[in-house]
Amino acid sequence: MPKMPTREEYNACMVPFMKGQKGKQERQHDMCVGAKICSGKVTSKDEAEKICSAPRLPKWAKQALPEELKTPTCEDRITRAKSNIEVINLKVRAGEAEEVKGAAAQVMDDIFHCLPEPAVVEMVTDAMEQFHDLSKRFYFKGEGKEVQSKLELIKEVLP
Repeated sequence: MPKMPTREEYNACMVPFMKGQKGKQERQHDMCVGAKICSGKVTSKDEAEKICSAPRLPKWAKQALPEELKTPTCEDRITRAKSNIEVINLKVRAGEAEEVKGAAAQVMDDIFHCLPEPAVVEMVTDAMEQFHDLSKRFYFKGEGKEVQSKLELIKEVLP
């Protein structure tokens, strides 16, 4: 097992990953890469890049995701994602989006595991973040329709 760096060694190692003019996303990515390398969890920058570039669920989705719903095969996950999208659509149409946060989290998790292409992940993340925003407040019919159209686009991408 590799030796754990001291706090001073870790801080000194992280300095190059924290400097420079960067946007929020790039800074988060660089901090993740630096943390993996400086803590000794990986041996190369390529390994750290791979880990840090993998799609991740936002905090709200992790908390809403029931453990017992996880299934192993992608076929099951995609079928479940399609079903959950239908449920979300119906609830958004009825003005009850707050009731299906768990279903939204499950859609993200299923698609992230089975279709990790950046364009798909970005589309799903955008739609689910917008849905999550709606689920926390009263929303107008037009806002609901926008989310529904994004959900339909996601369904078209699914195999």
